[in-house]
Amino acid sequence: GQTQFGVCIARVRQQHQGQDEASIYQAILSQCQSKREITKDDEVKR
Repeated sequence: GQTQFGVCIARVRQQHQGQDEASIYQAILSQCQSKREITKDDEVKR
């Protein structure tokens, strides 16, 4: 879960080195699914 997500973030940051934070963040969201899925579940429960 969380550890794998952290590894994914590190990998994406390395791939997008030198780009602005917004671009990196978008890449993290699209490539590291676990956090987005957790957020979706939370929204459904509310």
